[in-house]
Amino acid sequence: MIEINTRKLSGDAHPSYEKIDPSAHENSRRRSRSNPISSIGDLAYTTGGAVAAAGKPIARNLAEGSGEEYNAIFTRSKDHVVAELTTVQFSAELDIWVNNTEPPAVLTGADGANPAAVEAVSVPYPLLISMNGASKKPTFFRVVVTLNP
Repeated sequence: MIEINTRKLSGDAHPSYEKIDPSAHENSRRRSRSNPISSIGDLAYTTGGAVAAAGKPIARNLAEGSGEEYNAIFTRSKDHVVAELTTVQFSAELDIWVNNTEPPAVLTGADGANPAAVEAVSVPYPLLISMNGASKKPTFFRVVVTLNP
């Protein structure tokens, strides 16, 4: 199992990403060597089109108008059924993780519109998750990838 990334929604439900202290150059270099995704930018894609950059997962409001419909958006291999299993997990406090129950929705286009080997997919944030007997609003998500043998 590989944890790809953890993202957080701030208290007012606007995306807020993990903070990395850039003050120590050596720590930054060490982090880059030990974490291969630390130097990768965020995912970039065109809805119905192609994946421009298969970067880190993002949290984005996909609601039209002034509504709120936050989604965890990430890339997965087009042959994900054969190659890998991705599970999105949500948490309110980073101590207990709850598996997503909805299948991901594909955001990018089919073959010709998206020639990349990956596709962008999204999973909506649940309104509440059960943690230690209490219902809480999830503020973090992570993508867990299990490679098939």
